[in-house]
Amino acid sequence: MYHFNVFAYGVEEILREVSKKGTESDIRLYNRKEEDGVMTFIEPIKYPDKVSSLTDSIYPTDLFIINGENLDKYFAETVIALDLFGKTRGIIVASEDKQSTIRKLLKDTNIQPEFFSGRPMEIIDRIKAFKIERNEQDTLVVIDHYFKVKSVGTVILGFVLSGKIRKHQDLYLSGINREVQVRSIQVNDVDFDEAEAGTRVGVALKNVEVEELSRGMFLAEKPFEYTNQVKDSVVFHKSLKGRDTMSDPYISDLMNFVKCNPEGDAYTTRFKLPLLKDSFVMADQNGFPRVVGYSKVKR
Repeated sequence: MYHFNVFAYGVEEILREVSKKGTESDIRLYNRKEEDGVMTFIEPIKYPDKVSSLTDSIYPTDLFIINGENLDKYFAETVIALDLFGKTRGIIVASEDKQSTIRKLLKDTNIQPEFFSGRPMEIIDRIKAFKIERNEQDTLVVIDHYFKVKSVGTVILGFVLSGKIRKHQDLYLSGINREVQVRSIQVNDVDFDEAEAGTRVGVALKNVEVEELSRGMFLAEKPFEYTNQVKDSVVFHKSLKGRDTMSDPYISDLMNFVKCNPEGDAYTTRFKLPLLKDSFVMADQNGFPRVVGYSKVKR
């Protein structure tokens, strides 16, 4: 089966026609199920007021669909965020007369979009034409929602970022440093014994309570390493010429949005984050755009 996870901004009319509305909080998920696969669309419904709605929606996705008809400052911030998160492939919905302007706006980014101006259903085939490379090793699942179900217990919703998740598998839960067990797995309300990388899953877990969970936690086969510091030498996005300081810094990565405080030559968080890579995307709540660059982990 194919799996496409797509960040979507400003294209709600398209989403309503091609998919079915699902889970909703500060982000809204839409699902499209076909015989040969599933598409999941993630929309930041609290953005632009809440920038974490934007970054949390971008984090687990493969591709983007964004509206290029309204080239305002929020379009620019969305483009910068996509670029910093490495989400450089996708579709911009725009009429032909806007496309040259958009290309100029993208010159300081690595984003290489396709343009689209057809009927909503035609975008499905465009999405299917993208080739997604996935890591088939080492199970890693990111959690975005969670709740308790009577007679089932604790259930999480999330994305299999790499490897496979299997029924009865023992996995470590980040943050609380505890092994939990997979009781059952569902994909679009159908029971499965396993789910591969790219799949949006619902998973019943043993040995954890709902009150212990939060968005951005991970499930993995091995214990996590952690960090609570990044270097204060932020590398600002190259479109932000002249920007060189942050007054209200946040780490806006790992499907999480975490306040940082200056401490010597580092920014320090009050709790530790799972160490899955060497740098984190950074945001500054003061000024605009708010998603501004990245910083290396301080070891």
